[in-house]
Amino acid sequence: MDTKISRRGFLEHAMSLGVVGLATAGLCVCMVSGCLKKDKTTEIPAKALVIKPDRVVVDVKQVSVLQKLGGSAKIVHPKLKERIIIVHPSEAQYLALSGLCTHRGKPLAYHHSSKELRCINFGHSRFGMDGIPIKGPAKRPLKVFRTLYLGGILEVFL
Repeated sequence: MDTKISRRGFLEHAMSLGVVGLATAGLCVCMVSGCLKKDKTTEIPAKALVIKPDRVVVDVKQVSVLQKLGGSAKIVHPKLKERIIIVHPSEAQYLALSGLCTHRGKPLAYHHSSKELRCINFGHSRFGMDGIPIKGPAKRPLKVFRTLYLGGILEVFL
């Protein structure tokens, strides 16, 4: 068996191995750093929503995760211009904020223990309950929506 390889053949083989190695390393870094995380925030079902021109009405009695202190859920609806995340940070208080990070537009997740929203992409961007960035790379604040909660009905004013 002849094991001679030309210089060109060697370089081509080395280049192809290098490309595969770089792609594998990139995938490993991405998996370890969290860029493949999924948005686990519960979506509010359409039956619990009423979309009006100036507000969204949420029947909290139909959204068990929002009934629990520390719960959060998202509103994703074709009639709305943006995703909204609703959080229940304290007794009888509901907050509604834009649900996408202002850095790269990735979904946000609520962390009750620290009372902050974190980008699910890497978790590098963190926002306070007032929508102001606590930690970047995000520089712009989140939009905060005015809310009114009465008798199990939450109104989010657009």
